[in-house]
Amino acid sequence: EAQQPYLYLPVTPDAWSDGTLIATTSGDPRLLLPATRKAVLQASPKTLILSMQTLTDHMRFADFSNRMAAWLSASLGGLALLLTMIGLYGVTAYSVSRRTHEIGVRMALGAVREAMFVSILKDGLKLAVAGIGVGAGLALLLCRAMGSLLFGVKPFDPITLAGAVAVLLATSIAAVIGPARRALSVDPVIALRDE
Repeated sequence: EAQQPYLYLPVTPDAWSDGTLIATTSGDPRLLLPATRKAVLQASPKTLILSMQTLTDHMRFADFSNRMAAWLSASLGGLALLLTMIGLYGVTAYSVSRRTHEIGVRMALGAVREAMFVSILKDGLKLAVAGIGVGAGLALLLCRAMGSLLFGVKPFDPITLAGAVAVLLATSIAAVIGPARRALSVDPVIALRDE
């Protein structure tokens, strides 16, 4: 934190004041707590000790709101990623079901299965790539404003942005592969007979 001015005053026996005592040890700090309490009460029997804790415990409580905000953000991000995957899967499955006749005709005319798979994969990923492009552009525009909320990451961190894009692409590919594989299992005769 930024340096702040402090004024240190002596503790008078009759005045009410509060203070913090910080003790260091080379061993386990929890073992020092009873001895510290005893030493403080011996030096000043009227002292009211409200709390004694290790610095680790204090920091765990002090940054609790930050950790909860990070956990909430990660949870909402994971939920958004799951919803994106489900939505892309649904759109691709619907598109493939609408193209069943076309796929059957192409397969009957000798289309290579791998080429059909790549074609369906490309169609499904067009929407995902467009969304990733728009999202990355908005992230670059907003990262300066959001910089104060980041911890341990620079606003224009290319590794973080590339990692996010990679996760979104992998999720999109995983969502599109199922409908694309199902389209290849369509029997051309059944697809043509349905018409």
